Amino acid sequence: GPPGAITDPMPVRARVAPRVMVSSRLGALAGAKQLLEEFRPFVRGYNLSAMALGVVLGAYDGPPPPLGTAGPRAVALGVEPGEQVGAVASSASSAPPSAVDAAPSAVAGASPHESAWDRARRSAAATVDSQPRELGFVRQFVLTLPGVVLALRLGPRARAIGAPPAALVLAAAPALSCPLALYLLGGYPTGAAIRIWVDGRRAAS
Repeated sequence: GPPGAITDPMPVRARVAPRVMVSSRLGALAGAKQLLEEFRPFVRGYNLSAMALGVVLGAYDGPPPPLGTAGPRAVALGVEPGEQVGAVASSASSAPPSAVDAAPSAVAGASPHESAWDRARRSAAATVDSQPRELGFVRQFVLTLPGVVLALRLGPRARAIGAPPAALVLAAAPALSCPLALYLLGGYPTGAAIRIWVDGRRAAS
């Protein structure tokens, strides 16, 4: 500047950067709010459907079986509920070390000549079987399918209105996580409680 003029020691870029940061943050919040407003009917229906699905499946499944209950195979063999755990423990303690070492492969049905593909398929099947009842494969598919449709619609709409990527994240996170939370923490326990109440009324009558 001219001689004697007072110069600002702070660079122009340093003064503009905080304003740009605040404006982009407000833009992300405004974009997320606009996306949620436009897709409010879909999100509301998704939440209500997940809640209703949890109630129906919770009432259908009923309360979880207590620990030590004999499974269907043990019941078919005539094993009482209290005898299954004791039989397993006694057989494991009385078996020789070689039999104990070979037990996991025998129980899993594994063979020393089994291919890697067969072992991977058996492991995947065991993982699916060990999942909780409320999170079975078919139930997860039904529960997450509307979320996939919503995500595929949110992306193009966010680009159409010029919303930043942060706006898409802010809008998609609650829209996709709330239905699962409502299903697991609200609908399913409520359905199980209704099943217990109905069974109690039937037993009393």
